Amino acid sequence: MNDIFCFRILLSICSFIFLFGSTDVYAKTESIPEALNGRVDLSSIHHFGDKISLEGQWELYRKKLLTPEQITKTMDVSEYVFMPEVWRTEHKGAQLTPKMEYGTYRLNLKLSQDEVDQHRAIYISDFASAYKVWIDGKMLGGSGTVGQTIREEVPESKVKLFYFIPKRQDVEIVIQASNFSSRNEGTFKSVMYGDEDSLLAYTIKSQLLQVLTMGGLFVIGLYHLILFMMKKRDGATLYIALLAIDIGIRCWIKNTYLVDIIAPSLSWEMVVKFDYLTGYLAYLFIVMLMKQMFPAEMNQFAVLASNVMTVLFCLYIVVSPANVYTQTLTVQFAIMLMFSIYTIGYVCILAANRKREGSLINLIGYAIIAVACVNDVLLYQRVIETVELLYEAIFIFVLLQAIIVSYRYSKLFEHNVSLSSDLLQLNETLEHKIAERTADIHRKNEELATMHQSRTEMLANISHDMGSPLTGIQMNIQLMKDGIVNPQQLPEFVQSLFDKANYVKRLNDDLFELSTLESGHFSFQCRRVQLKTFMEEVCRKYQVDLASQHIQFQVERMESLLEGQEAWLNIEPMRIKQVLENYIGNAVKFGRDISSTIVLGCYIECNRDSDAVTPYEVVIEVKDRGPGVAEEDLPYVFDRFYRKTEEVVSGSGLGLAIVKEIIERHEGHVSVTSKIDEGSTFSFSLPVYLKE
Repeated sequence: MNDIFCFRILLSICSFIFLFGSTDVYAKTESIPEALNGRVDLSSIHHFGDKISLEGQWELYRKKLLTPEQITKTMDVSEYVFMPEVWRTEHKGAQLTPKMEYGTYRLNLKLSQDEVDQHRAIYISDFASAYKVWIDGKMLGGSGTVGQTIREEVPESKVKLFYFIPKRQDVEIVIQASNFSSRNEGTFKSVMYGDEDSLLAYTIKSQLLQVLTMGGLFVIGLYHLILFMMKKRDGATLYIALLAIDIGIRCWIKNTYLVDIIAPSLSWEMVVKFDYLTGYLAYLFIVMLMKQMFPAEMNQFAVLASNVMTVLFCLYIVVSPANVYTQTLTVQFAIMLMFSIYTIGYVCILAANRKREGSLINLIGYAIIAVACVNDVLLYQRVIETVELLYEAIFIFVLLQAIIVSYRYSKLFEHNVSLSSDLLQLNETLEHKIAERTADIHRKNEELATMHQSRTEMLANISHDMGSPLTGIQMNIQLMKDGIVNPQQLPEFVQSLFDKANYVKRLNDDLFELSTLESGHFSFQCRRVQLKTFMEEVCRKYQVDLASQHIQFQVERMESLLEGQEAWLNIEPMRIKQVLENYIGNAVKFGRDISSTIVLGCYIECNRDSDAVTPYEVVIEVKDRGPGVAEEDLPYVFDRFYRKTEEVVSGSGLGLAIVKEIIERHEGHVSVTSKIDEGSTFSFSLPVYLKE
């Protein structure tokens, strides 16, 4: 019997491997660069070994089904929308913009010369509920029939690859789409472009992993069905079998390739009905399983009411078209959630409190399902960007039930009570270690992913910021080498080379300083400084410096008293002066042609942070009347390489990031407030002390 039990555990572990391996298939592919104003430049990518996500701003012709020729002829100005997107009704001011039911998307690709005459493809996995595709004016097909009314539309949901050979570097993609029938509006997954072999392998891998998952579910279901036939008194094995088979069927229904192979005549409407029916039946089987496993904790009336509700919802789905019952899914799911809180959640908690066998594992399984439901709701509302988890959660729940029942069967054949106790203790210890190791692996994977993303972004920014001056240096040297530069122009070329080299050096110095500060290896030489003395020195310096630049320097507010005494700072003065130099330098640079006035302020207030080192802090602020910063950009102004201005302004984009590091190392905070065309106020706070 021990061999049989070990075989079941091994089967469960293999199924877990297949399941979690499949989640990589749906991982979001990083897109570099991103589409902007209906165009994406891929000319810098010369060899495609994988796929590229065509995310970003696509052209959209709302409420119009246009061919490429019609788009070329039309004089209407298109709007730009971010793809992937979900069609929703939006409030714009006091008006309500109606939901888009059909439209035409357009994207222009700029490819490298190496891409011309190569076998390429685009991959579309999710575009509800019908679409048609053109590439370079040639119609390649689609899914379903696009229409301007529900009668004209023939819905269909299929994953498809469209093959083509680019004949020039500029490639045009046009997609007509309509949605009158499906609740899943628009698209949740981006269109992908790449080598046809890579995309084909990606498609095959996703189908293979789904087939393996389905196979694991059917094997589990068949195995427990045989167990039930051998011992019909145990209803738990029957409901585990029905639940596993039901989820396996639902996995098949969600896989359009397998549906076409096994049941090509099955309509889209029937596929959608089977999708939701199998979901409700899965809930019904789980409730009946809980009743079998914990009969003393389950209320019979609650079971009856839950089952009646489930049957009514199933009948509603059978007799109603998809575009009707899908509109009330939120209400249906809310009702099911309320029932499940008692029939599954409360029953598992009560059983765990009474120390029923398998109750804790059931509680964990229900918690996983609850988290997956919340994740999927937020995903479909576009609040978060993850992957669907409900199928995987139910799959895990099925595996947990199979483990519980398998353990119960193995225990029936155990005659030695002490040996059974040892085995149970060993299993609990093993589960605890697996949970700890799994949590540790997940935590380390998240840390590695965060570090990788940060490093990638930093390298991309460094490459971008150094690329332009280095290209200019190379071009000027080449012109001088070829003798094209006149002797009279030579001083200008030398000065240009000097300026660009200075920019690269300044960027390198700023990068070194920022990395030193972030690493924590740099130690500050802090000392006590009187606030009033420090601010008077700063004011004298900038009154002289700014006057020479014909800029008016004003002191709006200067407070230095703390509880009637002069306040003191514990700082490295040169570093704090560096912060003020950055603030005032930015104010001069960005507001030079708009306003000639800069205002400095200083005041003391209570520290709002309960964990602060002192109860009071000094706030030093620099105000300008420059162009201001847009509200949506304010959270990012202290990020590395942040630069967003209408004019070309020199700078490494690291100054404010260095400022933030310096102030935070002094136990302070940085902040900014700004309005477009009204100027900006950059400030920082530092702890203040009374003289000892």
